[in-house]
Amino acid sequence: MKNRRVLLDSELSPLVLDLFQEAKFEADIISPKKRILRPLLELGDYSAILVRSKV
Repeated sequence: MKNRRVLLDSELSPLVLDLFQEAKFEADIISPKKRILRPLLELGDYSAILVRSKV
């Protein structure tokens, strides 16, 4: 089975974070503002990446 690992923005709703945990995804929660996104993407094997855009 394919890796079920996701990269999630720390500013997402707690409900979204809970849904991924209930679905048994391994989640790395980050803050893109800290400019750590690129190194994580290069090192990680993610199935999905979710970030919150400005409204």
